[in-house]
Amino acid sequence: MFEPWLQDAELATDPQGGDGPNAPYSSTDKVAVIALVETRKPTDSVPVRIKVTWTAQADGKTVGEDEVTGHASGQDQWTFEAGPFPPGAYHVSVEVESEIDSAGTGLAFTVE
Repeated sequence: MFEPWLQDAELATDPQGGDGPNAPYSSTDKVAVIALVETRKPTDSVPVRIKVTWTAQADGKTVGEDEVTGHASGQDQWTFEAGPFPPGAYHVSVEVESEIDSAGTGLAFTVE
C-alpha cells in the first residue's frame, strides 16, 4: 500500500520581522501554512485531499477554509493562505486524506 502521510505543517512566515515562529502577526498580515506530504516511494502517485481550517480560539468559529485535491509523489508541499485576521488567538488545522488513511495536525498563532 502506498499511503501518503503528513510529514510536517508549519506557518510559512516569521511575522513582524524575525521574532520567531510564536511572534504575533499584525492585523494586516496574511498568514500562510505549508503542508508537506510524503509518500513511501518517490515514484508513488497517490491521490490526496488536503483540507485546511482556520478557527478563532475565542469562540471556535471557522474564519477560513481551503481544500485541494491532487497527487502526492515523493515529497510535495502545498501552501494555503488566509487573512488578514482581527486581533486574537487562532488555530489552523491541516488534514490529509487518501483512500487508505488520514492524518492531521494543528498550529496556533496570535494576531495583535
